[in-house]
Amino acid sequence: MIVTSSNDKLPTVKVWDYNDTSCLQTYQIKHLTKINCLTISSNDKAVAVTGKDSYNRECIVVLDLDKIRT
Repeated sequence: MIVTSSNDKLPTVKVWDYNDTSCLQTYQIKHLTKINCLTISSNDKAVAVTGKDSYNRECIVVLDLDKIRT
C-alpha cells in the first residue's frame, strides 16, 4: 500500500495498491485547507493526517484503512 496527499482545491489523500498501481480509495479532507504531514500506522490499518483548518488551527484526521481492503 502507498498513501499520497495533495493540496489541491480540497486537500486529498489517496491510497494505492503498489502491485497493480490502482487507486483503492480517495479521501477529500473538506475541513482542512492544507495537509502538512501524513503517516501510516504500523499495522497498515489507519492513516493520520495533520493540517490547518480555515481558522489556521492545527488538526489531526485519522482515516480507517481497514474498510478498503480488497
